[in-house]
Amino acid sequence: MADKKWYVIYTKSRAEKKVYQKLTGQNIETFLPLQKTMRQWSDRKKTVEVPLFNSYVFVKITETDFYKVLQTDGVVYFISFNGEKAVVPEQVIIQLKLIIKGKVPVDLSKEKFEKGDYVEVERGPLKELKGYLVTYHGKHKVLIRIDVINQNLLLEIPASFLRKVYQKSV
Repeated sequence: MADKKWYVIYTKSRAEKKVYQKLTGQNIETFLPLQKTMRQWSDRKKTVEVPLFNSYVFVKITETDFYKVLQTDGVVYFISFNGEKAVVPEQVIIQLKLIIKGKVPVDLSKEKFEKGDYVEVERGPLKELKGYLVTYHGKHKVLIRIDVINQNLLLEIPASFLRKVYQKSV
């Protein structure tokens, strides 16, 4: 039996949840990272879950399942780079699940970080995640670039959890 790998599919606009349900109903292992956000209507506020990445759904399949996935209503195409379907490492999926699962506590660090430094998370649930440090509204946040899906995540991670991999180039 061929090994299953994680791939990214692009869906029709606002069809991520429906595609997720349809693929799950076909016994295809699927991952749709959702984040909670507050939405304001004219008469009320409500917390809703929205996709972390618009129009992206992750599927763990073999190559023989490509056609089955593409035939699912709402699926537009597989994300690919240089003509090859983008394979997402299992570790990236695990880290995305950890990111959406919970919050990381705030802590202090004596290390001096500068905007643009490439850093790695040394401890906590996001251990081994790497990205570029940015400053946003006076708080240290890490901009994580997941090249395999061509997306960025802006996360608040305690400075004490980070180590500098290399400094920004001047």
